[in-house]
Amino acid sequence: MMREALANLTDLPRVKRALLELGRFYNPVTNGPVVDPRTRSRLLTLLETSDLEGARALLETHLAEYLKMDERRAD
Repeated sequence: MMREALANLTDLPRVKRALLELGRFYNPVTNGPVVDPRTRSRLLTLLETSDLEGARALLETHLAEYLKMDERRAD
């Protein structure tokens, strides 16, 4: 879903839905949602102010961190 959001940054309703769903998924490593409310809010603010590059950078960073956590769990 994070990759879907990245691929559709210009489609705000679609990104909002993806981020909302990611906020519902539990991440056992952080003991919280996959995308926490603060990150979701920041991403939406960036998109609403047309800062696509800022939103892309934040989402790519979040995805990279999430994937690192997943790799650590697999070890």
